[in-house]
Amino acid sequence: MHWSTRALLWLSAFPLPLFALSQAQHGAFGRFSVDLAGHLWTGWSAARGPLTRSPWIGFPDGVDLMPIVGGWLDVWLVGLLSPALGLVTAYNVTCALYGVVAGLGGQLLARSIGASALGAGVAGLLLQLDPFILHHLMGGRPEQVGLGFVALALGAALLVWRGALRPLWAGLAGALMLFVSWELSLLCALCLAFLSPFLPRDAPPGAWGRWGRAALACTIVAGPWVFLFLSRASGVRAMDEGDFALETAWRASVGLLGWLSWGSVRPGALVLLSLLFLPWTLRAGDRRLGVGALLGLLGAWVLALGPSPGLWAPGPRMEVVWAPFVWLQSFPVLGWFHWPDRLLCVFSLAGICAVSKIIDCAEYIKHKSFYMIQIIAAIVFLTASAFENQRSGRWPVAEYEPLARAPSQALGDLPEEGAVLDLPIQPAAVQHLNYQIEQLGHERPILFHMALSHLQDPSLAARVAEDPLLSWFRALMEPGERPARQFTEADLAGLRSQGFRFVVLHKRGWPPPRWKVARESLTMSLGEPFLRDGTDWLCWRLEVAP
Repeated sequence: MHWSTRALLWLSAFPLPLFALSQAQHGAFGRFSVDLAGHLWTGWSAARGPLTRSPWIGFPDGVDLMPIVGGWLDVWLVGLLSPALGLVTAYNVTCALYGVVAGLGGQLLARSIGASALGAGVAGLLLQLDPFILHHLMGGRPEQVGLGFVALALGAALLVWRGALRPLWAGLAGALMLFVSWELSLLCALCLAFLSPFLPRDAPPGAWGRWGRAALACTIVAGPWVFLFLSRASGVRAMDEGDFALETAWRASVGLLGWLSWGSVRPGALVLLSLLFLPWTLRAGDRRLGVGALLGLLGAWVLALGPSPGLWAPGPRMEVVWAPFVWLQSFPVLGWFHWPDRLLCVFSLAGICAVSKIIDCAEYIKHKSFYMIQIIAAIVFLTASAFENQRSGRWPVAEYEPLARAPSQALGDLPEEGAVLDLPIQPAAVQHLNYQIEQLGHERPILFHMALSHLQDPSLAARVAEDPLLSWFRALMEPGERPARQFTEADLAGLRSQGFRFVVLHKRGWPPPRWKVARESLTMSLGEPFLRDGTDWLCWRLEVAP
């Protein structure tokens, strides 16, 4: 390939992400979700210390964020860039970078199966427009937006097999993927393991040795980090998470035919249709690989049915647990993967390969205008994909602004040191994230962290059970009548000795009568709040009223 063609091909990966970035303005890519708010907060925390022990949450012990995070590269990048660019802009730039990698990864994957420059360019653009990527971009899950890194790793692996790329580069691509998402890394490993028997029978000289050197390079670069993650995650996560895993998997399952419906997170209709022609559009030596890919897609479809298979939607909740996805979860580490629908992203990767080869089929048309036919086909595929995304509401927009309350910022401006105790004690997951978004304003340590119950630090439960004030407010969330209580200096001593200086009462998350009891108790004990935002947000110093 001429150097100018190669340069043009690479440059084609930039316009779409840069255009989306230019439209972002003040908001972060996506609409509000627990995941989006959590990723922004995690990037904020990464700018202030290591993920292995964050003192900003779970105060005073701190919390190990490694087992919670699905991918680390986006968090590191946001933490690195946010001091200079601001948190939201750093997040958007990171997402745009992932979009560029999707374009480059799609190109490399298509080139690895023999696509032309035009076919590879279209494959890269289609991956940037892929519904799976855009869906997770809007939902605030950059580790899933990193599907382009999987395309990059798979394409590099196939090129190394053929001797067209140095093993070192494939190893680095694999290591990068491990930093982006442990879930997608498992998926890529399963893809390579499944496709290996379908590679051409006559392996190129030294093919297995090159793969071995690539795997060694990947292990050297990313192995220590993977070991650290597995050791820390296994300390707080059981290999069998029981009902929690089944419930989560059931909610994330798809129906056998429901996934094909309009607006679902599947490749565009024309891209999906192209898969039917994949084995026949490949070179003769790669047709075995195409058949293996189709069989793998069928297997992914079956696994995506989750623990309770259904035709148009998941079957009855948790009544059928013999499904193949449950067998997959029975393996160590794979039991931590709870989202059957995410397995269907392999259709996105196979689909762009099929489209790239269909476009190249124009070369077999004995007509002097076959280049024009290729260009028209490319425009049709890209326009149809963009149209479907626009109609389905997946077009990237930046709507979420993590704004903290003005009184929260005033709390941060106070010269005195001290952590913040947010009440209620056990709100829903969204409420946990409200506490963390508030923390972006006051920048003080807080008690509770965003993890789900199966990741909860055991020391938190012990602290709530032992501390008089915490245990009383925890009981206030339970059924039964409870009158207001006046706390003494002895009741507050434990929290003050740990470094807590402020109590913030949030109205959201309480049953209405209980919020009134909580407010009366704090006012009786600590006096009137010295900071407030109407009645929704009230703040006291953790000192007995004179």
